[in-house]
Amino acid sequence: MEVKVHVSLRVMWECVSYSLPRRHEYAHKGDQDPRRSSYADVGSRKKNSQYAERDQSSSSIITFLNATVSKFSKKDSAQITNHLESYESTMDCLKLFSDADRIRFLPWVFDDKYHYYFTSFKERGIHNWQSVLHEVKLELGPYQTANAAKRDIYKLVCRPNQSPREFVSVLKNAYGLAYRSPNWDSEEFKQLFYEAMPTQIKLSLVRDLDM
Repeated sequence: MEVKVHVSLRVMWECVSYSLPRRHEYAHKGDQDPRRSSYADVGSRKKNSQYAERDQSSSSIITFLNATVSKFSKKDSAQITNHLESYESTMDCLKLFSDADRIRFLPWVFDDKYHYYFTSFKERGIHNWQSVLHEVKLELGPYQTANAAKRDIYKLVCRPNQSPREFVSVLKNAYGLAYRSPNWDSEEFKQLFYEAMPTQIKLSLVRDLDM
């Protein structure tokens, strides 16, 4: 009876051990136990997951931009400054403040025919957001040089049928074309606004200041 039990146990063990992976075989082949995930496999899955999340996030951002900011399509338009401001405001709402993010998603608020242009920034080594803004204004705006834009600023006047609020929007657009980093609170901008006002409004402003 003991012999039969011993033989049965030995046969059972041989069957079980045959089905188990042989450690010396893995060591010989340089492989790992298939029941365990290697560090490389875990790292690969984690990396792929990060790429998937990044792609999904990028897709959501692009969808939001397309729904919020109209695509700029008309070259030589003075509205380029307003368009870029709208894009910056939207990126602020998304809390995407880095230069890299702003440059990366900028092509999506422009017509497809301009996408080739935006690829040139990397080739030319332009990675600064303010530099990109300046380049885009010159390339797609109405002026080929900043000096030409500055000359036209001094020609602007507030028309009789135009409110100061409407004019300041026009002035900001022109000022933004002329300067790399426009400062709307600068004394120069305030003086330009004042000088462009009709005489009656100037007198009113003076009286308000005196009070």
